[in-house]
Amino acid sequence: MKFIPRQDVFHFRGEIQLILRTILSGDWRDGKALVEVEQKFARYIGCKYAILIPSVTFGMQEILRFLCKKGDEVICPAFCHYSIPLAVLSARAKPVFADVNYKTLNIDAKEIESKLTDKTKVIIVLHFGGYVAEMDSILKIAEQYNLSVISDCAHACGAEYKGRKLGAIEKAACFSFGTGKNLDGFGAAMVTTNDDLLASNIREALHLLCRWPSLMELTVKIARAYIQWLLMKPIFFYTFTLPLIWISSAIHKERDILYEIANPSNKKISPELSTKDRIRPCNLQAKVILKHLEFLERRNERIIENARFLTEQLGNLENICLTPELPETRSVFLLYPIKTKNKGDLSFKLLIQGIDTRKKYLDIPYNLKILSKFKACSPVAEKLVRETLYLPVYDSLGKDDMIKIADAIKRVAVNAKR
Repeated sequence: MKFIPRQDVFHFRGEIQLILRTILSGDWRDGKALVEVEQKFARYIGCKYAILIPSVTFGMQEILRFLCKKGDEVICPAFCHYSIPLAVLSARAKPVFADVNYKTLNIDAKEIESKLTDKTKVIIVLHFGGYVAEMDSILKIAEQYNLSVISDCAHACGAEYKGRKLGAIEKAACFSFGTGKNLDGFGAAMVTTNDDLLASNIREALHLLCRWPSLMELTVKIARAYIQWLLMKPIFFYTFTLPLIWISSAIHKERDILYEIANPSNKKISPELSTKDRIRPCNLQAKVILKHLEFLERRNERIIENARFLTEQLGNLENICLTPELPETRSVFLLYPIKTKNKGDLSFKLLIQGIDTRKKYLDIPYNLKILSKFKACSPVAEKLVRETLYLPVYDSLGKDDMIKIADAIKRVAVNAKR
């Protein structure tokens, strides 16, 4: 039986040769591609500036340090990566968690309004899974109260709201080029903005706080990306990854062993920038990103086609709740989340049918000790952690694969209680 892994990692034909040629030529560290990738990405998004940075964490911290002073409040979604509120702390501001909408998984405008005080300065919007948030309501609130809106577009490269790409309609936005994202750059990221002074400040911080990678550090980044790619390829998936998933799921159906390996409980978490967040993206990474950018729209269209096929096939099932696209948006579906009250059982039954799924992607950030004093009443976010299961829709899946996924869910979801 053919198994469908939870994700795939895209590498273009000739990528290894490009990497080797660049390293051997000696221009892997600094070079023209660094300028070219910023210019092309800015044109793609439709904004004035794009700045290549080490990570979304670095970008968020520097944007917030520019926009906030000590004691200011920043509204964050309660369903987000912990790096967002940690970036707020790094800027000496206070994270204020607003609950999310159960249907869309994105921050709820009504919740934002309920959290506003005279200290509120910024609203951070995460477009979770590549699903576009309801930006009109959020931008209207920001305009009314003179607030800045920052988009976390780590999942949403190429997503659009009313014909404009995310990253062009806010004060600033951050895009991730990590392994497994729609656009891969071995861990780099990009900030987009139309603000001259903000762009200048981020460039200055990049030069003052960050250094170039050593060749060994760059090699480790590349090796990690290819290891992740190999673990989802048949020979390694069947001999290593799948047995690990099987054993952990058989012992505890709610457990996601791959999530736990990627996010160890003993991982040191701090508002301060880690070493990797202080290593500048290099010319080699810029060359790879430029090449991946050529494939981005084609890949996004294939992912959208796969996701919309599932939506069409599963829309009438009573025991699962799909995540809708908002009108006049183009979501890019880095993830395809469904909600069910018995996700562990559903996931295990799908595994038996040959489909691997993610049982966890995010946790509630205020569950971390360092953020516990900012805990807020967020019943929807907590419910989503318990109920959300993520189906594969990546671009290398063909029509037959999507039919297999849809048919398997129709068979096994009948007995899953919602």
